Amino acid sequence: MIGFVPDTPLLYEKLTAVEYLRFVADLRGIPREETDRKGVELLRLFDLAEVAHDLIDTFSHGMKQKTALAGALVSIAAGAVPLAIASGRLDMLGEAGA
Repeated sequence: MIGFVPDTPLLYEKLTAVEYLRFVADLRGIPREETDRKGVELLRLFDLAEVAHDLIDTFSHGMKQKTALAGALVSIAAGAVPLAIASGRLDMLGEAGA
């Protein structure tokens, strides 16, 4: 399976981060329990746990990138390894403006 996250991700911004991860996983047929478990881990990993139920349109550019990356990773099978990392800088601290 291949996941792609562009610098400016295309997200459904009227969804929350949790809803977006569930949407992506539903498209791939991943069970809700697995999605919720992985989603919590990914949102925590990317420091999005506190805003998990906020609408994506309120996120900074970096937070949107992290949400898109979490969406790509939530549907990857256990044990799979990402093959490439974008050459741009991922705004891990949400420093970039919206």
